[in-house]
Amino acid sequence: MMTRRDFLHGAVATTGLALGGPVLASWAGAAGPLPDASMPRLDAALYQPELPASAAFGAAARRRGVAAHAFDGDISRLWIEGVLDAWWARPTVIAGLTTYPALFLLERIGWDHGMRVISRGEPVSSGGEQLHPWVIAPRISNLARNPR
Repeated sequence: MMTRRDFLHGAVATTGLALGGPVLASWAGAAGPLPDASMPRLDAALYQPELPASAAFGAAARRRGVAAHAFDGDISRLWIEGVLDAWWARPTVIAGLTTYPALFLLERIGWDHGMRVISRGEPVSSGGEQLHPWVIAPRISNLARNPR
């Protein structure tokens, strides 16, 4: 049976997808506004520098004062360098424009740390790859327990 809490979490997640997807997609093209009006503040951005649209996303993040982290499609480097550990240690909002395998792994690892994909935009083509704009953030209950 669905509880009131489950309903509210679903409603907030749905609202985040409806509002955040178009904003992130335009931001990924480096033409749109920073997604702070309709989404939580971004703490970090992930991009793959070998893919032109993703590299532009990383550059746009840096210009907007967001910590941007490059990786070559293999997220293990982020783990080894301690980047992922730092994100999971406190409530962190992460955006990215990456290939699906990278998004899939980040999403699965995030589940173990109370993080969820709260927004996915339409895929874009770049360098022969499909890139997916996304935002991963803590579940609402985690943000309430650990405010920034």
